[in-house]
Amino acid sequence: MHRIMRIECKSVVACAGLLAILLHAMICLGNAAAQEPSSQPADGATKVLRENLDKKNGSDARSVDQPTPELTASVSSGLEWLAKQQSLDGSFGGQSQYGRHVGITALACIAFLSDGSMPGRGRYAHNVDLGLQFVLESCSEQSGLVTAETSYGPMYGHGFATLFLAEVYGMSRRSDLREKLQKAVSLIIRTQNEQGAGDTTRSGRMRIFP
Repeated sequence: MHRIMRIECKSVVACAGLLAILLHAMICLGNAAAQEPSSQPADGATKVLRENLDKKNGSDARSVDQPTPELTASVSSGLEWLAKQQSLDGSFGGQSQYGRHVGITALACIAFLSDGSMPGRGRYAHNVDLGLQFVLESCSEQSGLVTAETSYGPMYGHGFATLFLAEVYGMSRRSDLREKLQKAVSLIIRTQNEQGAGDTTRSGRMRIFP
């Protein structure tokens, strides 16, 4: 049973992280295609690449800059599955050995944000709202640490939770969110060492911040 729960939790983390990356890549590709002047001639290497792709796939060269229908369908299915894993209190990971986890919750909600949803708007607005409320309730007023009932890798979860709060704050500018975000970021700064990272249990995730 513990093994099944562990696999389920890892599946949620993997799905959330992969979806966030894929959606970000799709947005970047779309923006790049939209900004490229249609009259600008392609350089020699690009032209050859597109011609070869056209011959191989039998498709228009412009499809190189756009996500395929298969990728779009996979992302959509992944988001639907992810939304069903959320607990009533907005958290993710509650059925695993890790307990209700702010890091897993943040990753899942970042995937929803990358799809275009945000608090109060979008297909997964309700999921984002629930996840945000859970993360905010998990913020320590004293230390700024964002953690829930689990003590497993608290700084890992804190890093992802802070990233999620920063993303949402950029969309809403909520005063209650700003205060908790400032405390969360201050904690990261205080735990940074002279090499630019935290200790060995923290550095791997603190690097997600620019």
